[in-house]
Amino acid sequence: YFLYAARIEPSKDLMILLKAFHRYKNEGGKCELYVAGRPCGFYAFRCKAFAFMHGLSGAVHFLGQRNDVPLLMAEASAFVMSSVCEGFGLTTAEAMLNRCVVIGRDTAGTKEQLDRGLRFVGREIGLRFTTPSQLTQCLHRVDEKSYKAAIEAMKEDAFKVVSENYTIERYASQVEEFYKSIIH
Repeated sequence: YFLYAARIEPSKDLMILLKAFHRYKNEGGKCELYVAGRPCGFYAFRCKAFAFMHGLSGAVHFLGQRNDVPLLMAEASAFVMSSVCEGFGLTTAEAMLNRCVVIGRDTAGTKEQLDRGLRFVGREIGLRFTTPSQLTQCLHRVDEKSYKAAIEAMKEDAFKVVSENYTIERYASQVEEFYKSIIH
């Protein structure tokens, strides 16, 4: 399964994933989609209605807010970060820490995290998209047997990036350096 784990609200843009997933299923995709997150207002209703009206009820599972997201990440084929303007994106880093390949929108903080990984290890640590059709291609790529080795390498590289760059000690050191830079 593919995993979406965020609030179900417009800024997180679950709808782009649902549209891409619909195309993916129509093109023979085998994975299901798990949606873990708190539904927020009418947007969540629209997302559920889209899934129902496009015949995805058996393939898209709205799980509600969960306490076991790390376990879901560890078992997922991929984690999808579809947010339009995500800041740092803790769930993206959490997915990487759980050795789950990230399919991320190539904008804002998600782009920054993927760019940092590219600089750190010299190759992509996740799959990127900006359009629904690109997202559909990413979903298929995760399924491709010929791409499995590349996906496994991304998982390990992403884990290395998160483990070495996003530690509490490194964060504290960077905050200290920032304060020093503004004092002097």
